[in-house]
Amino acid sequence: YEQVVRLNRWLSDVSGKRVAIVECGAGTAIPTVRRLSERVARTHQGTLVRINVRDPAVPVGQIGLACGALDGLRRIDELVTTGAGT
Repeated sequence: YEQVVRLNRWLSDVSGKRVAIVECGAGTAIPTVRRLSERVARTHQGTLVRINVRDPAVPVGQIGLACGALDGLRRIDELVTTGAGT
């Protein structure tokens, strides 16, 4: 219950703002997290970065990384730190 309250509060706080959703390891067997990430990115005109070794597929315009979570987060950190990709 507390997680739902926090999520709803955060969604309210970011209303009208662009967001970046970094999703790590959410699989397709139970797609609840994947659907939520896609919906939030779409609703807030944001970017979804899906990090998943087996299924990094994302909707058009989003980013899928076929690697483990730690490797993906390190790649993102490197890009942000160096300013590469801008």
